[in-house]
Amino acid sequence: MKILFFTRRFWPEIGGVEKHCLEVGRVLTQKGHKVTVVTELPLDKKLSLNDEIDGIRVFRIPIVASAKGKKFVIWKWLLKNKKIMEDSDVIHCHDVFYWYLPFKFLFWNKKVFVTFHGWEGFYPPRISAKIIRKISEIFSNGNICIGKYIEKWYGTKANLVSYGAVKIEKKFDVKKFDMLFIGRLEKDTGLPVFLNAIEKLAKKRTKVIFLGDGSLKKEAGEIGEVIGAVDNVQDYIRASKFVLTSGYLSILEAQLNKKLVFATFDNPLKGDYLKMSPFKDKIIIEESPDALSKKIDFFWKNKKKAERKIEISYNWAKTQTWEKLVEKYLNLWKR
Repeated sequence: MKILFFTRRFWPEIGGVEKHCLEVGRVLTQKGHKVTVVTELPLDKKLSLNDEIDGIRVFRIPIVASAKGKKFVIWKWLLKNKKIMEDSDVIHCHDVFYWYLPFKFLFWNKKVFVTFHGWEGFYPPRISAKIIRKISEIFSNGNICIGKYIEKWYGTKANLVSYGAVKIEKKFDVKKFDMLFIGRLEKDTGLPVFLNAIEKLAKKRTKVIFLGDGSLKKEAGEIGEVIGAVDNVQDYIRASKFVLTSGYLSILEAQLNKKLVFATFDNPLKGDYLKMSPFKDKIIIEESPDALSKKIDFFWKNKKKAERKIEISYNWAKTQTWEKLVEKYLNLWKR
């Protein structure tokens, strides 16, 4: 089968959607399918227009227009290169269904699907975001929602719900430290709550490393060491005692590497993002800095209780394989 992915960003750019598309593509190619990815190439990225990564053919659209006019640049490129769509058996959009929307009427009988990966960072969700998702749902042959909360907050009727997948990656030496924060250094990742909670802990437990970048980089740097985005996240996870994160992929990676996860939220949507997940009882979820710092302190002092929770988390996470997720995709495409 010839499969075409549309995604805003792709490996080697770092992020959850980027890794999701890469790993799903890898497994599909191993199964004998041909995978093509069409993605953006921002001007500041030194990547080739045409590439091949682990058997996945990659086409990058150079984005030279402003954000406002970007969609027209993409549509023009796709029209010029419409043979890529013509030759595909299945087209799957990762969030960016609007890329394909004009061509849905040109290739009416071609199967097209969408994965909704997350939220836009606005609470409450904007009406425009809900409309775009509803249009994507109506004009696609099926969808995967990454998280049950999407149905509640966006009114999407999910054909399948997933929380991603994970695998153990290569090991390199990273010097051990106390706590690791993974995520963008922004308010919507819960970083202010984490920072406040860390400040309330004893100084001996404040050796913290931050993997990510963003507008709160200075505030994070005043409490710990900001490393930035890295592609060997699991090496840092293994070197830490506790992991602070509120993202699905980072939670899964921490669980698979037998680390206790502490998560937080600053609005009801992100609260449901965590509390409607199948691992809600396998991690520590707290809304306030006081409650979060007390839980970190409790599990720091009660090693056996932490180990029991870690073991339960690990046993669940190790079943969340990329191979299992690919089976979900293949079953969806049979619709």
